[in-house]
Amino acid sequence: MLRLFNKKNSAGKLDFSALVSELCGDSARYYLVKGTRRFSYFYRYILQRSIRSVVIEEDYVDRDYIRDYADYYSLCFSTYPKLCKRCHLFSEPYAEEDIRRIVLTGDMDGCKKLQESYEGFFVFRPLPQVAFGRTCFKRVPLITSRKENKFPAFVKIDVGFFGLRLSIEGMPFQEQDSNIAVCATSALWSAFQVTRFRFGHSACSPSAITRLATSDVIFPNRGLSVEEMVHAISSVGLGVYHEFDSSNDEAGIDYSLVKAIAFAYLDMGLPIVLVGVLEKKVLNSEKHTREFMGFHAVTVCGYQFNRHRPLLKAKAVSPKVSDGITVLFCADDQVGPYCQMKELEGAENGRNVWCTQWGADLPEPADDVTFRATNILVPLCRKIRVSYDVIESLAVKFFPSVIQAAKKHTGAVIHNAQWSIQLKECNRFKEEIRKSGWLSADVAAKILFENCPKYVWCVSAHLSRFPLLTFVLDATDISQGEHVIFAIRYGDVLQKVVAELRSNEEFMMHPFTVAYCSRDCLEYSYA
Repeated sequence: MLRLFNKKNSAGKLDFSALVSELCGDSARYYLVKGTRRFSYFYRYILQRSIRSVVIEEDYVDRDYIRDYADYYSLCFSTYPKLCKRCHLFSEPYAEEDIRRIVLTGDMDGCKKLQESYEGFFVFRPLPQVAFGRTCFKRVPLITSRKENKFPAFVKIDVGFFGLRLSIEGMPFQEQDSNIAVCATSALWSAFQVTRFRFGHSACSPSAITRLATSDVIFPNRGLSVEEMVHAISSVGLGVYHEFDSSNDEAGIDYSLVKAIAFAYLDMGLPIVLVGVLEKKVLNSEKHTREFMGFHAVTVCGYQFNRHRPLLKAKAVSPKVSDGITVLFCADDQVGPYCQMKELEGAENGRNVWCTQWGADLPEPADDVTFRATNILVPLCRKIRVSYDVIESLAVKFFPSVIQAAKKHTGAVIHNAQWSIQLKECNRFKEEIRKSGWLSADVAAKILFENCPKYVWCVSAHLSRFPLLTFVLDATDISQGEHVIFAIRYGDVLQKVVAELRSNEEFMMHPFTVAYCSRDCLEYSYA
């Protein structure tokens, strides 16, 4: 059944409060839903995206909710409906007869206009308070001269619309219901919504994830340990890269490492699950302290990048490109699909804590409630055997020495050099080489026709926007393998420096040095 909602509030905007009130059906449930952070987040999204029409799909069978209903809600004494409502959001003002005409006739111009104005959907579950089920909103990347929002972990979601086919790119989200799913389950659910498209494993409902994670399933579920989360990832046929806070001072995983891992794996479209501790700022004896709130998990799908930020790290011997990340975009089941987490300026006592949007109705991250990451989980294909830490250990022994030595030889010209590590599918790497225009036809041909493994690590150094060198490593190799497939030299800026450093016995045997100085190294001189 199709129903159109386009009621406006006093400001002339779509009245989201009236929409939710209509979906709830009774005032008691409406006030429970209205008091949540998710309501505030959705309300802001409706305003920011200028939503003008909502098509309500009545009696909708949601795949995830129906499975959870069978596992838990159908067994309750109280009666809970098994059907949901799905709301489709559009930025164009439609009349109900227009929608019906397009659906009935399949008018091509009308279908195209529907797709262009489609802003996403959310499922409204028949549950008290925790009503927002499977949700996918459009998020338009922001690109300015200084900043850029990137969402590499987005996937294309096909949406059935009364016999028509719409689509949207995003990362699905749903809030926890605290019975079948808690934050860890919801974080894994969002991650699996992406990885099933990347690697072809089966879809999992929240109740199925809880069953995969625990040997003794008891509902209501009160949370998953990190070990249980790893077990759930393994149970769907994926491998997992696990980084954890090994310090004893509860400082949290270093900002730089969180951003470097996000930059490395997100580029291949892999979501990052962050597990950590939430702390609330409280005033005690005229002094602000942090009070433990609980453990939490979020799924990172993108980041905001400031191109000039790595250069602000003037003290750094060799800044990473990932130091330019200023904001992480996360699916937080207690806030919303693309909420922001931002590095706390002037970190407290050397602790690596992130500002969140957990405060009341916050459009931007604030330090009212902070998040301290203690574990990083990356679900990935089991063919990817060489992990980030192995590649980083090679890079940190090579780039700082080279760039520091180069500063002595070339002065300020090398001062802005940065390096990066990213995991890529080989075909995508070759596509980037073909489109970049940096390499001559002969050098590009050698790379494009080279037999390579499906997944590769790309370790690169850049000077401003100009590449200096790139190492391509086998991500499917054994940990003790040679790893380096080939190297690319861009010009001779670093050639003399590397040749000179070879006199150092330890540096001489480094795999990057061997590859860089090899006769087989692919070389391109700037015109």
